[in-house]
Amino acid sequence: ERRAADRGDAVARLAAQAVAAIERERWDLVVVTGGETAVALWSALGAERLDLIGAPAPGLALGQLRAPGRDPLAVLTKAGGFGPPDLLVTLQREAVA
Repeated sequence: ERRAADRGDAVARLAAQAVAAIERERWDLVVVTGGETAVALWSALGAERLDLIGAPAPGLALGQLRAPGRDPLAVLTKAGGFGPPDLLVTLQREAVA
């Protein structure tokens, strides 16, 4: 039980740091791995919905996060325990090429 609370606190701190970074700069895309992390970020941003755009690969979802008073935020979510370890690096290389 203590471990779960510690993990929850760590995820909430990470989400708060991500929100601070999102508020400081404009981002073309925010990448989030793991459902618990994604939910914490959506909550910290006050998001009301995620409009799905597509799935660039199995286990990935690309969308626009919508929160009151904020511009839409492009997000790519990845299932935490899914896919090869270099999946995001491979996608980035393909996007640049």
